[in-house]
Amino acid sequence: MLPLDPRTQRLTHSSMGTPLKLQSTSSTEELLMMCRYCQEIFPDISRSELEQHEESHRVCPFCTLICDSMDQHGFEEHVYSHE
Repeated sequence: MLPLDPRTQRLTHSSMGTPLKLQSTSSTEELLMMCRYCQEIFPDISRSELEQHEESHRVCPFCTLICDSMDQHGFEEHVYSHE
């Protein structure tokens, strides 16, 4: 997470869960994008670039476990274990 001074700034989630607004007590706002799987924050990227990043994760469609460290066979075994 970004270090923020709680007296001047705070992070807020949008309803979609991926974009974050860094709100300051001044009139400036910066839009940040956060991966919904690994929670990495990316300043200054587009929604389509964030979607590309999110699609690079291997995520179980049943339990949403991030299986990036598994090979394809291990990932398939995990997914089929839910049946």
